[in-house]
Amino acid sequence: NDKDDGVRLAAVSSLSTMYTKLSDYRSSVEAFTLRFEARFLQLCMDVSGPVASEAIALLGVLVDNELVALKSVQPLYTLLIDDTASIRQAMAKLVYALSVRADKPGSGSAKKKAKKPDHKELEQLLKVLGDLYELSEDPADVVNCVVDAMWDITSCLSSWETLTELVLDDNSKYDDTQISILLHVISAAAQKAAGKR
Repeated sequence: NDKDDGVRLAAVSSLSTMYTKLSDYRSSVEAFTLRFEARFLQLCMDVSGPVASEAIALLGVLVDNELVALKSVQPLYTLLIDDTASIRQAMAKLVYALSVRADKPGSGSAKKKAKKPDHKELEQLLKVLGDLYELSEDPADVVNCVVDAMWDITSCLSSWETLTELVLDDNSKYDDTQISILLHVISAAAQKAAGKR
């Protein structure tokens, strides 16, 4: 809770290192994590971009180690549209790892009709965008921010085949809002690919 950004950053970095080496002392940190979980979540909205970015990375480690529930982190997905680029980028990496990545643990690869990774990732990204879309006065701006943040993280945004397949699918399971989001994604991705964003 120090006023100095450098001290807060060092503290969060130290926590990240500690939790990364968790197998040595997991049982002794569970109570500590539970006690300070709310503070870890607050640090993601720190006034210092580097502190917030490091705190977001820490949350990823905590969720991976099953010390913080995914549902506690999901409200922070709004940071995908934060004004600070480093925070958007850090949150994009976390959102990708927790909610978008096609090969994430428990995603089940033995389905009858296995979907291509880009197709699965795009569907997951559309779900995340759907939640953010409802919170904004300018939905197109939300999509632009998220596409910018996720561009280098997932190939689904530059898979024109996947993007057009979802739009042209006659048996589409998407409603009008979801189709609108998808069209905004295609527009933002085209602008990004052309170097206009």
